[in-house]
Amino acid sequence: MLNELAAMMGVSRSNLIRNAVISYKENLEKEQLRQQIQKASMKVRNESKKVVAEFEESLSDGLDNG
Repeated sequence: MLNELAAMMGVSRSNLIRNAVISYKENLEKEQLRQQIQKASMKVRNESKKVVAEFEESLSDGLDNG
């Protein structure tokens, strides 16, 4: 199978394997970056919710109708 794929792509088996490993490494790095961005985004989202809640609470300070 490896020989067939290398022949189909016109590369040596070692180049095919090398390129596959490089591609796999790049995909892992992209996935790690995606997870880091998602984690940071959730942190910002939660902080934003806190700020909005505090802001809304301050809007009603001293504005009671009663």
